[in-house]
Amino acid sequence: MLSEPFRSLGGNVEGQRAVRQQLSTLLTDADLDRLTVVGARVRPEVVRDLVDAWNTGHPDGARPSRYTGPVLVVRGDDDGFITPDLVAGGVVKRFASAKSVVIDRAGHWVHIERPAAVAAELDDFLEETFTAPSGICPKDTDGAAAKARLHETKETHTWQSARTLNSPPRAQ
Repeated sequence: MLSEPFRSLGGNVEGQRAVRQQLSTLLTDADLDRLTVVGARVRPEVVRDLVDAWNTGHPDGARPSRYTGPVLVVRGDDDGFITPDLVAGGVVKRFASAKSVVIDRAGHWVHIERPAAVAAELDDFLEETFTAPSGICPKDTDGAAAKARLHETKETHTWQSARTLNSPPRAQ
């Protein structure tokens, strides 16, 4: 099975390091070390489940998402794993309001390889989103409402990400 090497990366620090290095030649040794440490925290059974979900999908993945809010999809132009066809055909089409951007000279870990470029795209997206006439967060004279909502969104996302990463194994 082609996916078996990926499924077995849970708990395999050197294997994770090698795969990350292969997917991006732009990572510094320090960035590669940091990604490897984070990856090592993910339990082996979670890695297997994620690889299986990636390869076989989930029944809901073929349907439009129930989420109707704005979505930003960011990929690196040198990412051979997440291709333009995959983003267009498997991700963007599922969302009612999706925007896809490509960052030049970046591989799979675009947010680490080119953080300033990703931040600029994210800033533009959030400004467009939270100041749009959609009513999500109407633009005020000094942008205070948009900034407060942006801060709240970042705090919630950070908390949810940390909670997901550190959650106990689910019962079988």
